[in-house]
Amino acid sequence: MKTTVAMFLITAVLVVGIIVLPLVINFDLLTKVSVFIGVLSSAATVGLLGVTVIYVYATNKMVEEMRKTRLQEFRPEVVVYFEPDPKFPEFFNLAVCNIGRGLATDVKFKFEPEPLGSNKSHVKEIGYFADGIETFVPGAKLTTFYDSFNDALSGAAGSTKCFKVEVLYRDSTRAFPYHETYTCDVQVFRNILDGHTDTMERSLEKMVDKMGNIARCIVAASKGT
Repeated sequence: MKTTVAMFLITAVLVVGIIVLPLVINFDLLTKVSVFIGVLSSAATVGLLGVTVIYVYATNKMVEEMRKTRLQEFRPEVVVYFEPDPKFPEFFNLAVCNIGRGLATDVKFKFEPEPLGSNKSHVKEIGYFADGIETFVPGAKLTTFYDSFNDALSGAAGSTKCFKVEVLYRDSTRAFPYHETYTCDVQVFRNILDGHTDTMERSLEKMVDKMGNIARCIVAASKGT
């Protein structure tokens, strides 16, 4: 038993000597290895930090893009334009409409130059143009009579033929402002009306031809009798 213990102790001393002695002898090598391991550890830490920063940046950017997309999808959009009157097609109106999917608030209008409607009426003095619109729901529309096509397109003095409207408003949270500028020009109706006029003239010509044929048939029939 004592012999076995002695052999074990001798073996342990030899193993420790074999492992530790070279390290002691090559202390500089051990130091260099330790420094190298430290450098690797620091580099790994910096790399991990860089990956984390990139991940956070990409995540924030994705969230911001999603937020912008949602805001655009459900944002208000207030437009101003001329449109023919649905009941009296010889007249046209100045219309304001929220064509967006969100509630518009604090709607304000600025005109350049000041538009004068029929009989030189001051359009910007109309209530919602002068005082603005506090809340404007999606799909809401306001119209006011502006002029007749005949007077506007004939060059007769009276209404302003072309002007710009600057529209400023916010969304339902009043946190996000919007700003658009629209040009209202009665000349856009000229081609439309010219097309309708040409169509009416062609229809009248065909009607006259048919009436002429009918008249000739009646005359020929009366001569035959």
